[in-house]
Amino acid sequence: MRIRALSVSPAALLFASATALCLLGACVPATPGPVSAPTMPTMPTMEAAPQTRVAAYAQGPGLDRSVLDEGTKPCTDFYQHACGGWMKNTPIPDDKSSWTRSFSVIDEQNKLLLRAILDELVAQKSQGVAYGKEMADLYGACTDEALINARGGAPLDGLFKTVKALTVGNLPETLAALHANGIPGFFSYGPTPDAKDSSQMIGDIVQGGIGLPDRDYYFDDDTKSKELQAAYRTYLANLFALSGKKPDEAKQLAEDVYGFEKRLAEHMMNKVDRRDPQKVTNKMDLAKVEALAPGFSWKAYLSAQKAPEGVAINVSMVEYVKALSARFATEPLTAVKSYLQARILTATASQLSKPFDDEAFAYKKALTGQKAREDRWKRCVGLVDDAMGEALARPFVEKTLGDGGKADVQKLITSIEAAMEQRLPLLAWMDDETRTKAFEKVRAIVNKVVHPSRWRNYDGLAVKAGDHFANVLAAEAFESARQVAKIGKPVDKEEWFMSPPQVNAYYDPQTNQMVFPAGILQPPFYAPAHAKSANYGAIGMVMGHELTHGFDDEGRQFDAQGNLTDWWTPGCVKGFEERAGCVVEQFGAYVAIDDLHVNGKLTLGENLADLGGINLAYQAMMNDPEARATGSAGFTPQQTFFYAYAHAWCTNQRPEMQRLRVKTDPHSPPKFRVNGPLTNLPEFREAFSCVAGDGMVRENSCRVW
Repeated sequence: MRIRALSVSPAALLFASATALCLLGACVPATPGPVSAPTMPTMPTMEAAPQTRVAAYAQGPGLDRSVLDEGTKPCTDFYQHACGGWMKNTPIPDDKSSWTRSFSVIDEQNKLLLRAILDELVAQKSQGVAYGKEMADLYGACTDEALINARGGAPLDGLFKTVKALTVGNLPETLAALHANGIPGFFSYGPTPDAKDSSQMIGDIVQGGIGLPDRDYYFDDDTKSKELQAAYRTYLANLFALSGKKPDEAKQLAEDVYGFEKRLAEHMMNKVDRRDPQKVTNKMDLAKVEALAPGFSWKAYLSAQKAPEGVAINVSMVEYVKALSARFATEPLTAVKSYLQARILTATASQLSKPFDDEAFAYKKALTGQKAREDRWKRCVGLVDDAMGEALARPFVEKTLGDGGKADVQKLITSIEAAMEQRLPLLAWMDDETRTKAFEKVRAIVNKVVHPSRWRNYDGLAVKAGDHFANVLAAEAFESARQVAKIGKPVDKEEWFMSPPQVNAYYDPQTNQMVFPAGILQPPFYAPAHAKSANYGAIGMVMGHELTHGFDDEGRQFDAQGNLTDWWTPGCVKGFEERAGCVVEQFGAYVAIDDLHVNGKLTLGENLADLGGINLAYQAMMNDPEARATGSAGFTPQQTFFYAYAHAWCTNQRPEMQRLRVKTDPHSPPKFRVNGPLTNLPEFREAFSCVAGDGMVRENSCRVW
């Protein structure tokens, strides 16, 4: 599933490799497990901090002028002008690696509400909540630190026993058992829509099973990369020691595992190539998969996963799967066992006692710069949201936007789609044949707002009071079985891939759908009390961003029904690629931190979506008489629009997180997500009277959609 999201979380960045697949925009495992993706170590309590952080955000109807840096002119550096006051006066909390005026604050606010819901369930004061007992037991066991610490590393015994029993002959079954429990290794297997027939689910084999954030981390030889490589090896050594190995043996095992992973990484597809749907679409039957990678019984693996027989398989990374055959043939069994033990340890460390959790946090600190752990309760709220998100969302939705706000949000989306239809005839580089099909695609888009039309069923998820680790594995197994059960069946187009409390949005090209959860439909992105021009600049841009994903360099390759097909004429493709090339060059010239440039090819889809999103939202605002007549805080409606856009992206980040994001995140850094698109817009120049030579005026503007 090629989900294109508005943003990607630090958790997803950190554990993309560990969970097998970080998909475009948002990190979604190929076999999505509810727990392993965000295994973020947290412990101490800082109860007052979240309340203070949320209260500090002005949620009134007007723009907050204190956010501005009045000493910087809008036409010189709009991001600094619009966000400088906030950035100067807003330190990053110790328990965060970055802090954003929108996403971070709303997320804190949402977590507080979810915590209140769960506390009420635990106290048994709430009646009639679907799966209320299961959620209460899941949350209660997670928050019982004393019991978790008392058990130490003992919960690992069952998983280690599985690896200890590994033989050359039972490797497929062993991997299937580990994968079902959320333990990554070598590859992942899960469902994906058939690229050529988006109505049907087939199987998908995807590369995975390394511990550093991306394959390139094993080969970069700059000082910072070497420091992270050393930190990861130390992490592995300390985990092996905690599991009972002697210090010298633990250190050697860490070196061996690191070398093992590096040999795997040599054959992995790089992050830029993974963005190309043509390169990751390789449909074949089981016999061809067996021939592609002999020496490993794929049939036995699929049987152990209870995958349906006779269903086609997509091999996303052909060269990697070929190379696995050599790895299985040449690596000693002891090396494979050590590698799988390391995968168990890194996947579960933050679910275990404090010594294990301390090591997980130390590694995270090296990667992101985060100074202190988050409160334990936040981690446990996240666990319930991951494992039973649509059960937890039901009371959440009732207490936030609810169904009453859906109509207004739908009107905004409709206005954005109308703006796209208005702009299509004006594209001189697009011919009529392609334009006709583009209209068809826009009109076929399905919009989903606030919450799913059908809530997910969690019957069969076995949750035990007082057994946190067993619950983690049960949640993983439940979700793994749910995912595998999709294979060979029609695509469920009612399913959501984000829980409603999440502060995000996404576009899925294979179902041609946009999804806007309740979590993001809050200030500063959206509020009925805000000036309409501000709503267009904030949530309207988000809507335009997701809509443009249907026409970015990846999304444009899927038709109105979500099939990967060539519906563009050659001349039109050439015109698009010339304009997209301008965007690659523009963003590739930006320096994110130190000597690291933005990767213009990796971020192309998101940059196109940002550029298209701001254009569409502005067009929609100008089509709305009320919006174009009302500004805020003494600004014109047009200025209000651009301030609202920028204010949603005001961000402070630690240097470590900046480096991690620029090397792995398909989104550009916040400064360039604001300034980059705006330097191309004549409407922005007009709103602030910018002239040639100003920093916010590009000599050669990039214009696509």
